[in-house]
Amino acid sequence: MAPASSPRMRSPHCPPPPATTGSPPISSAAGTASLTCSTKSVAVHGGPATLRPASATSSSRPCIDNSTAGPQTASSTSSAPASTQPRRGHQTPYDQRKSVKGLSIERLWPVGDVAAAVRPRREGGAVLGVERGFALEDADGTLTRLPALWGDDRGIRMNEGGCDPEGRFYCGSMAYDKRPGAGALYRLAADGSVTVVLTGATVSNGLEWSPDGTLAYYNDTPTHRIAVFDYDPEAGLTGQRTFVAIPAGAGRSDGLTVDAQGGVWVALNNGGAVRSYSSAAVLDEVVELPARKVTACTFGGPRLDELFITTSREDLEPTEDPLAGSLFRARAGVAGLPVREFAG
Repeated sequence: MAPASSPRMRSPHCPPPPATTGSPPISSAAGTASLTCSTKSVAVHGGPATLRPASATSSSRPCIDNSTAGPQTASSTSSAPASTQPRRGHQTPYDQRKSVKGLSIERLWPVGDVAAAVRPRREGGAVLGVERGFALEDADGTLTRLPALWGDDRGIRMNEGGCDPEGRFYCGSMAYDKRPGAGALYRLAADGSVTVVLTGATVSNGLEWSPDGTLAYYNDTPTHRIAVFDYDPEAGLTGQRTFVAIPAGAGRSDGLTVDAQGGVWVALNNGGAVRSYSSAAVLDEVVELPARKVTACTFGGPRLDELFITTSREDLEPTEDPLAGSLFRARAGVAGLPVREFAG
């Protein structure tokens, strides 16, 4: 069996390769450099980034194109161990821009201090996770807050969520002071009823289902892992176990998304990267970013093959990590899944 190669390293903007085989320069404020993507040389515009050679055996997915917009989301047993080194290898630098082309703000919801998560509704409008529970936006823009799930004296807020294949909306909570075990995962059904499906979380974060809907991947950030559940429409989330343990020093598991091939993409807060793991828990891709606090990632674009990556400026000094708080776009070389809609 052929030896596995290193993970594929990427970072934002990599346009189509030119016809020539020489290595054109990367323009940046820091000077110039050359870059090789797989076996072809490409021009890349952006700031400085660590360049790593492509593996000779790497398959050639398209290079990543990312842009930035100015500052602005049970018992445990281990499954198959994850490789700590990705199978393919190259990285491309980011393209720093003041805006992401094609994106615009259509409307803003006055939802209060916290808009933790949002998903579309099947009949139009959206469902939102707000500070102390849920809210529904109708197609005409009318916003209805559902009853609060806890009092404002608990120091708890919603943080992140997503919809299951049946169209129920989940949102997880955390304490403002991040005290251990204060969070939970809540499920909002189409009829407006709310169920607590998981307790004892600390920073309940990314949640997404596999393409066939039989697995759900979940992050509780301080655990430094991606967990996986079995999923059944009646039984819900069961059999929590470790899918991938995040290596020490690589960052903390924050938001996540799943692609159409079953790959799991995780944002690494304080790690300056997004990692992609295959459905077999093998490290497959690494997108390195010029901002340390990477918070979430999701697929978009006309073909769902662009990865949008958010970053944070939380607790940073004004001159620290200058691109923190930016929105990045990367061409992932694989399509994502259509967003699951809320059935209510």
